[in-house]
Amino acid sequence: MRPPNAVTVGHCTVVGEENLPAAVGGGAGMCAIVEHAIASRAPTTRYDAQLKVLPRSRLSAVLVVDGHALAEQKFAVMDRELTTAAIERFAETLADQVSRAAAGGKSRS
Repeated sequence: MRPPNAVTVGHCTVVGEENLPAAVGGGAGMCAIVEHAIASRAPTTRYDAQLKVLPRSRLSAVLVVDGHALAEQKFAVMDRELTTAAIERFAETLADQVSRAAAGGKSRS
């Protein structure tokens, strides 16, 4: 569910979606999780998110917020396969970075 007054201002792409567990719903499902997390914290911020699903339960993301590239974000699950819950935690981290950058924080690279 979207927060009130949320505007779709983000763009999300996934590379390596074949490495996602089926329960996530592919690249579209992963983007939906990330978009929901960002919309809940920074509903009107313009962003682009390029997400990479790497072998061995690793994720990375390159975010551009209001035209400014942020440092690459990395996430790994060490003791098991990726799960929807793990992807949701990564999405919350990305949402935090987008929110901080939109507020003028020091998340920019």
